[in-house]
Amino acid sequence: MVNKSKRTGSTNLNQQPISPIDALLRQLDVVAVEMETSWGSGVLHALCTPETSAKFMRVKDALDQAIQGGDYDNVKAKSESLNRGWKKMESEALEAGHQKGSLTNIWFCCSPKDGIEYIFVRHELDAARVAAQYPHRASAIFTLANIAAMLENGSLSLYAPKAKEAIAKAAKTPTGKFLDDAIPF
Repeated sequence: MVNKSKRTGSTNLNQQPISPIDALLRQLDVVAVEMETSWGSGVLHALCTPETSAKFMRVKDALDQAIQGGDYDNVKAKSESLNRGWKKMESEALEAGHQKGSLTNIWFCCSPKDGIEYIFVRHELDAARVAAQYPHRASAIFTLANIAAMLENGSLSLYAPKAKEAIAKAAKTPTGKFLDDAIPF
């Protein structure tokens, strides 16, 4: 027998009450996970127009405020707007010729401290492709190998300008010379 709460009217698998706002947010999460799984985390924001991305973020901020206020109707309206926003960003990306899955090994992240947008990629080949596609962002692209090298030499906590020096130091060959060829391996 399922335990239903008078307050919520629904339960999850652990028989814990789910609030109506949580139910709305779970529906929104399904869309968000689908989009980020298909396109890559943070990728759609980079592929749509800056105006669409900014509008999406304003609605996301408004949703966060509505959640804090516990206003179901406002949360519902903002959730529906974000769902439309996901579809709009995807539509713009597709119209621009981008394909789902082409950037799934790429993660975009904006530093909360200084606003620098970092791009993390799985492989050096992805870094070259992203650098060609986003030349104005090329200095902020890191491979997983770059991050591993920074972890190994303890420089991961360095502030961004010094981090690039740490990466360059970590990228040296055992002889101390940089690899300076077009082949990324």
